[in-house]
Amino acid sequence: MNHGGILIVGRLASGENSTPEQPAIRGRLGDADPSPLKIHSLRFTVTLKYRNTHQDYIAPYFAKHPNCVRDATRNFYSQMALWWFLLFLAACIAFKAGMLITFFVFMAALGYSISRSIHYGKRYRESLIQSSRDRPETNIVLQVDEEGFTEKVDEIVSVAPWRSVTRFYLIEKRLLLELSSGSFAIIPRDEIHEGAEHFEALITILKEKGIPDRTAGVETRKS
Repeated sequence: MNHGGILIVGRLASGENSTPEQPAIRGRLGDADPSPLKIHSLRFTVTLKYRNTHQDYIAPYFAKHPNCVRDATRNFYSQMALWWFLLFLAACIAFKAGMLITFFVFMAALGYSISRSIHYGKRYRESLIQSSRDRPETNIVLQVDEEGFTEKVDEIVSVAPWRSVTRFYLIEKRLLLELSSGSFAIIPRDEIHEGAEHFEALITILKEKGIPDRTAGVETRKS
């Protein structure tokens, strides 16, 4: 789903007991099996309880556009380079003509423009994150078993079988599950009440199910 040019989290499965207005899964592991790490049996159940915030909602955009910050930064500086060159050239002409005041004006404009452009990539990234600030926090209960995923948001329940999970990403302590419908489940590691071992257990389950890991190439940043 696109909203304002930014990819927004969708539901677990399109058309299967889901409503498009609700955001997708997120993450907290929870109270289910007292031994959630024992996943080698024929039947297993892992329950996760967690919430998603605006910082989580933007993660799928970075997953689908892994080089967006680098490309935007490169395009910005390539466009600014001509402007900086013209300012420098004008300053040189003014200096040779003995127009010192004009020279200092051009040099000041050049310095100001360059100083404002420092850390453009960081500011661009922050602007993307802020673009989803209006999205409300959502508390989610996610159950994972041998049949697939069952997500509960408020009183709305959505179901997604394993065959609908196409790949997963690990981005900034978040596990993203991409579904065949194009939506994402977002599970933040630090939002798991019962501990990080549940987060690792889910990753192990995904690998044992043969879900491809597409983390390589995605821009990440320690948070």
